[in-house]
Amino acid sequence: MYEVYWGLKEKPFENTPDPKFIYYSPNHEEALARLLYVVREHKGAVLLTGDYGSGKTLLSRVLWH
Repeated sequence: MYEVYWGLKEKPFENTPDPKFIYYSPNHEEALARLLYVVREHKGAVLLTGDYGSGKTLLSRVLWH
């Protein structure tokens, strides 16, 4: 309903985060770089922590894709 009113092509507020809508803040860029390093260099386990809503799941999805 509101998509037509605002001229949106997609629903902006879904229950699961979509990697195509990520905003790379400096903290997100650093976290993603560290995650990529661990994966690419086979360094073992890595722990991603942060407050609720800080983008942990979204970064994980970006890493997966």
